[in-house]
Amino acid sequence: MTATEINNKGFYVQHSTNGQDWNDLAFVKGAGNSVTQKKYTTTDAVPLAGTNYYRLKQVDLDGTTQYSAIVAVEMTTNQLGLSLYPNPAKSKLNVYTNAFVGEGKYSIFNAQGKMVLNGKISNAQSVTSLDVSNLSAGLYFITVSSKNVSATSRFSIQ
Repeated sequence: MTATEINNKGFYVQHSTNGQDWNDLAFVKGAGNSVTQKKYTTTDAVPLAGTNYYRLKQVDLDGTTQYSAIVAVEMTTNQLGLSLYPNPAKSKLNVYTNAFVGEGKYSIFNAQGKMVLNGKISNAQSVTSLDVSNLSAGLYFITVSSKNVSATSRFSIQ
């Protein structure tokens, strides 16, 4: 939330797993110039289990930047014994879970939090091979879930 804005281009919402190395999750456009209160929101679609660190990188129209204080958020999840291989992947990503039987689902998100692939895993106690050949090289997150349990892990594409 801002009370006023002067030359505000917008905000990069940044994420880190260690409080030192940062990735941009989203960009939220600012109002430019405003004397009225503005509210901004965005969501981390794939927070990792454990401690996640967040901060804002505010950018002015002239390129000047300022950083907010760092906020640590503890995320808990019901673990599914999720294993991914090979990592990094090239064209196939093998997914193995051992904590549920029956049908589950998966969603793959890019580093900006945009869902790029999703589907069903029909027998979650075996290896499911996913075709990731259409994904560009980079960092990705996969969330696997069934009923009330879910797990998120990251992997990369070469």
